Amino acid sequence: MLAVDNDSGGILAMVGGRDYRHSEYARTFQAHRESGTAFLPFIYLAAYNEGVFPGKILQDNLPG
Repeated sequence: MLAVDNDSGGILAMVGGRDYRHSEYARTFQAHRESGTAFLPFIYLAAYNEGVFPGKILQDNLPG
């Protein structure tokens, strides 16, 4: 996770990985992610706008 101050652009917090003493690998910047993960916030926003929240039970209307 990377938390950025919108006003200054400064980094507020950076978390990713295990213990820095065991591994200096910074997943926040060095890990490769699937490009689709960039779209997840937009998908979640669309769901929230439709009243779908975590834990809500949805009716499956598919035939079969």
